Amino acid sequence: MIKQLLTILLFILISGTGLHAAEPFYYNLQLNVRTGYHMFGETDDWKDGREKILKEDVFRQNDANFKSTNVDTAQQNAVSGLMMFQVEGIMGINLGKFVKSLRKFRGFRAGYAFALYPFASNTSYDYSGDVIFSDPSAADPALQSKTYSSTIKIQDTMLLMGHSLSFYYFHEKGFLSRTKKNKLIPYAGIEIGVGILNGKRKLQMSTDPLSITTVADGANDYTYKATVQESFFNTFSLRLAPVIGAQYHLSGPHYLDVKIGFNIQTASMSLDRDGVITETAKDPSTQNLLITYSQKVAEETRESTYSQTGLFFLIGYTVGLK
Repeated sequence: MIKQLLTILLFILISGTGLHAAEPFYYNLQLNVRTGYHMFGETDDWKDGREKILKEDVFRQNDANFKSTNVDTAQQNAVSGLMMFQVEGIMGINLGKFVKSLRKFRGFRAGYAFALYPFASNTSYDYSGDVIFSDPSAADPALQSKTYSSTIKIQDTMLLMGHSLSFYYFHEKGFLSRTKKNKLIPYAGIEIGVGILNGKRKLQMSTDPLSITTVADGANDYTYKATVQESFFNTFSLRLAPVIGAQYHLSGPHYLDVKIGFNIQTASMSLDRDGVITETAKDPSTQNLLITYSQKVAEETRESTYSQTGLFFLIGYTVGLK
């Protein structure tokens, strides 16, 4: 296999330099640098995952004795898209090298594109207010209901990238401007490749001290804290994107490039989970710890899906290398 790849590479290098044949296998070589915005929405599965952290891990709604149900968990700040950068090398293929009947055909181009979404962080859930825990089984009536003044945040952090092979048809003749000095060259094609996703979402909850007086222990300050993190590393997903665009010739080998596409991509992933929920009671005068209840998250992994399906718009600069 390696010998075959080396043989093909050697053939390309010899053909491209014109040492082996009268003309190289490519007629055009360009480098493109683009930036823009990719619009995509989160899957219901991804949003439900956040609710599950809140309901099951933090508010313990599966617990028959000690739980909270008064907070709305559906009000989330979902991501609607991200900035996107793309670097692409494109080569005009001389099909006549392979099919004699296509010797005069110009327009088929192929290349490789690398896309990067800058390191992005989004507060997807933000709550400040009362969290009421009820515990009907508590022996002391003072402990049957606790109203904590709380702050809860969920932070999503993502690093997304993609590698793609691109195939285009360029209208090489283009359309001349009114001054006939510049030319607009439209194109259409498709990108096929792989997306790579890395990231995490982290929940943090803290409360103000809550003074509760019990028969057994007197007055103590109670606090409730939670930290839960779900992370994923090098999750791969297939991506497919039909695109249209145009290059506007500025001067010499320099072009302005505009590209619009629709990315189809959904990643299935396993989230590694870690976290702990802790309730404590301290003597307010001495700060001595009297009671500590601590519980780790019940599930170490959870399955989810993350979608990047949506429209993207890019604008950039193209330089001709040949």
